[in-house]
Amino acid sequence: LREFSYTGKKNYSYDKVTVKSGMIDDEAWSKVKRVYRDFNGDAMARDFKDATGKNRYVDNSNRNDIVNIKVAFDDENVYFLVETAENITAYNGTDRNWMNLFLSTDAGEPDFASFNYLVNASPDTDGTTTVEKCLGGYRWQTAGRAEYVLSGNRMQIAIPRAVLGLIGKSVSFSFK
Repeated sequence: LREFSYTGKKNYSYDKVTVKSGMIDDEAWSKVKRVYRDFNGDAMARDFKDATGKNRYVDNSNRNDIVNIKVAFDDENVYFLVETAENITAYNGTDRNWMNLFLSTDAGEPDFASFNYLVNASPDTDGTTTVEKCLGGYRWQTAGRAEYVLSGNRMQIAIPRAVLGLIGKSVSFSFK
């Protein structure tokens, strides 16, 4: 879509910030000034006929309305702090669509909708979760583990850079 906005891709420079694991690290996150914001109230259930009028599209995955995301990194990890409008719903133990994070590392690897990695499709109760690498389409293979902490309406995730292939001083990725 950039071709229609007459602007090129923007690259931002961020300072390294280390976030403590096992807790939401408010002190570290206070140093992260850039916040990605999303409209509150746009996570709605869908129940509509498709464009042909023959099929019905039903999606009730609107459990957690994301309003803010902060991103940080250091030499070892990439960190995300996700804030929702209300307390984050409990993981039911089987849902592969609960609080997912998609990452694109621009590595030219197989992808799903331009994303190479899926994080948190299978969280465990011990504070770890899956990092899966795309095999092409919506097919995934476990690439490693990440740590997460859930508290009220906030979720913190720490993903090892090595699992994402983000080696060296520079870190470049997009997320959804």
